[in-house]
Amino acid sequence: MSTITDLFSVRIGFGKKAVFIEQLDRNVNVLIADEKLPIKEGYVFSQYSKNDLEEILAQSDIMKENIYFVVPPSFYYRNVLGFPFHDRQKIDGVIKFEVRDYLPSLEMEYVTDFLTLKESSDGALTEVLSFSMGKDSIQRILSRFGRYRENVKAVVPFDIAVFSYVSQLIDKQSYIFVDIQNDALYVQHIKNGRIKHILFVRRQTDALYRNSLSSQLLILLKASDSPPLYVNIRSSAGEKFRNLNSKLFEELGLTWRSLPAAELRGSAGDLQASDMVSLLGTLNSINQASTKRVNFLKDEYKPRLKGYLRLKDFVIAGSLLLALLLISISNLFLEVRFERSRLAGLRRGIDQLSQKVFGNPRMKASDAVQVLEALEGRIRIIERSIDRRYSSIALLREIATYLPEDVMIEFTDLIIEPGQVKFAGKAKTFSDIDRIKESLAVSEYVAGIEVANTGTTGSSEGFAVTFVFDIMIKENLFGPEGSSEKPFK
Repeated sequence: MSTITDLFSVRIGFGKKAVFIEQLDRNVNVLIADEKLPIKEGYVFSQYSKNDLEEILAQSDIMKENIYFVVPPSFYYRNVLGFPFHDRQKIDGVIKFEVRDYLPSLEMEYVTDFLTLKESSDGALTEVLSFSMGKDSIQRILSRFGRYRENVKAVVPFDIAVFSYVSQLIDKQSYIFVDIQNDALYVQHIKNGRIKHILFVRRQTDALYRNSLSSQLLILLKASDSPPLYVNIRSSAGEKFRNLNSKLFEELGLTWRSLPAAELRGSAGDLQASDMVSLLGTLNSINQASTKRVNFLKDEYKPRLKGYLRLKDFVIAGSLLLALLLISISNLFLEVRFERSRLAGLRRGIDQLSQKVFGNPRMKASDAVQVLEALEGRIRIIERSIDRRYSSIALLREIATYLPEDVMIEFTDLIIEPGQVKFAGKAKTFSDIDRIKESLAVSEYVAGIEVANTGTTGSSEGFAVTFVFDIMIKENLFGPEGSSEKPFK
């Protein structure tokens, strides 16, 4: 039976059992333990090779226990964003709009939550790590729970689950954690106590896996001053895959140590300890402050009230609704007064502006339009008389013409200056940047081109290469009156 007080519960019940579930490839790991830390010996850990979550829960005699699901790292997108304010409610209100440009499809609907990395101070931006997941993907996950759908309280990103647990075990501010799974490897780089880089590489063939992982690890190590490396090996990782990674680490000259989980191994075998990392991290995360939790169950995906309400609940609900109604009415009157005052101020401002521009505070709109049209005509005459060095529209058209058609580019900045164009963006590989440079150099508009800066950043596909081009433009390319057409030869 659910009551109205369930809606306002912000703390976890003491001694209440909960279910923590994750699925990595073909394996489903299930941990049944108390929701409050520390973990006790009465926990139950199980592994399944079947995908029917409803059947697994029924087999485990689950009834009303809360359920927390860990989303695999390939199911969502992560981005680092900056905001000029640090208020979490303000960020939560605008982040879904700010992150749209970094997501692969504008047509899809996403749920976005975030973790604050660095709060703003002295004018600096507040950095947040955002996690975005398609609503369709969330719905498919929830549908797999069948009759246990209402028990699901959180859908937690794998990154947060791992960070919440591993950061408690390792007494260092900077480190690299490697999780060797079944035919996949997950890497989390922590710098100054915050998530800095994420890598997730899945093996298709040994050769492709070696090349991809070695190049990404070298880039990460070069940018991180080689912090200590900790490795966790899951029981699902086959011997061949373990040996492949061990040999690759040896070739790269990497020394590593096992994850220090001795306190857990006292009551669980080594293999169980290695498989419970993200599940225990989820347990840690729900016991942390709300500002450190990340949960994809937002908006319409939050569990709804079920069962029936008692008379006491109706009284509480009615009182709350009445209070909310009174607050809403008072706010409405305040807003009306504010809007009236604002409207009067706007009218005074319009009168002053009309007096200043047209010499008449009550000038008719039709007369003002005629005056403005006359001014626009004069401006066009003046612009045509100015000797511009080149046309920006023609220049952008020329650059777009010479970009390789098969190279995917994400533009992030564009600055046009006299004699120079700077633009920045992201490409998939360093070879794509070289091809862009070679293609643009062919244009007769371009006097020279330099790659001012390159780097790498994480993305949903693994990593992306960032670049900044400085393009010097030839002089005297256009007619003396700023025409966008080239002069006849």
